[in-house]
Amino acid sequence: MKKLSCLFVLFWTCSLAYAMESQVPIAINRIPLNLAIVLDVSGSMIQSDRTQKSRLEWSKDMVERMIDHLTDQDVLSIVTFHNDADTLMGGQRVTYKPDIKNRIRALHPGGTSDLYAGLKRGYDLVSWHCGPNFENRLILISDDSNNTGCPNSDEMLAMISEFAEKSIGLTTIAVGRDFTEEFIDRVKKSRGGNYILAQSGQEMMEIIERLDFLVSPLANNGSGD
Repeated sequence: MKKLSCLFVLFWTCSLAYAMESQVPIAINRIPLNLAIVLDVSGSMIQSDRTQKSRLEWSKDMVERMIDHLTDQDVLSIVTFHNDADTLMGGQRVTYKPDIKNRIRALHPGGTSDLYAGLKRGYDLVSWHCGPNFENRLILISDDSNNTGCPNSDEMLAMISEFAEKSIGLTTIAVGRDFTEEFIDRVKKSRGGNYILAQSGQEMMEIIERLDFLVSPLANNGSGD
């Protein structure tokens, strides 16, 4: 229970807050989201962490769950990254969810991991629609394994902080057992950065199954504490 309480507080302060008791979503007013989901599809995401599915399959399940809670008032971008970054969906209203989900389900792991390229592409897409009428945020889902892009941590932190100054926050969902403390520290120290650590895909989905709906964040300068 302590773990779930801490996770609830973390989601609340970084942009995700959910009802934790009922399985039925409760209608609540929120401003529209301008959201980019940045998903790691590198070769290491094929690992299962001793669960019945790979890290990528668990992650795809979670992305679909997020999509379920978006509306046609929200703007969604989806970026995948391995050796480079690819735009799966660029800044579109969430109108036909089955098509978006089909694109997600078709993803397969492979290649190395250029995390910097993925983040940069996600930030650029959110920037195109960034404004006071939206809650602007990236959600990064990655295991941070075999990262080949931008080894300079100061440059990565500078990018996160630069976009936070433009009111674009970052929520990192760290999947698997390979995630480095160095990157977590970068996120914690950046304005607008928060993280959730799930050492296996199954643990990630056990958390998500207790979280029912997406609402706007109450703060954009949260802490990883």
